[in-house]
Amino acid sequence: MVTITPGGDIILNSIPTAGTSETFTVLATDHGVYPGSLSSVVSATVTVAGIDCTTTTTTTTTTATVTTTTAATTTDGSNAGSDDENVPWIILASLFGLVFA
Repeated sequence: MVTITPGGDIILNSIPTAGTSETFTVLATDHGVYPGSLSSVVSATVTVAGIDCTTTTTTTTTTATVTTTTAATTTDGSNAGSDDENVPWIILASLFGLVFA
């Protein structure tokens, strides 16, 4: 599960199985210039343990309710006006747009 290189690197080779563990002892080393390379006198114990990891997933469902109303309509066209009545308003609106744009 774990490999320790001569340089002191600790490499996890595989995912630990739940319920298993691996224990090893390490020493600290200082590769300083003065007074030289030093090693710790006291060792430390490192344990890599595999534990169960439970995950929970939740699903959220969103439902939208839309209420619409329909206005009553007429088909006689009495409010629409004729094409001849609309032409002056269209020309006036176009000129207004040109002047103030």
